[in-house]
Amino acid sequence: MTLLHIGAVYGITLVPSAHVLTWAWFVFCFLTSALGVTAGAHRLWSHRSYKASLPLRIFLATANSMAFQVQHGSFPPHLY
Repeated sequence: MTLLHIGAVYGITLVPSAHVLTWAWFVFCFLTSALGVTAGAHRLWSHRSYKASLPLRIFLATANSMAFQVQHGSFPPHLY
């Protein structure tokens, strides 16, 4: 766990030297994973608030996997 924090502090020191394309890639990955969590895992699979085509479900599952979150079936707030 200590190595993780040391790596995080080192990574923060590298932020000012990041290139524009690195920032663009970060924003793209952040928005894609956020879309996968909110539109996929939360709205589509937890609440079943809409139906999605197979290609959209594959995209949302891939985008959700970018966030490193796991869907555990029904959570208590999502039972109804």
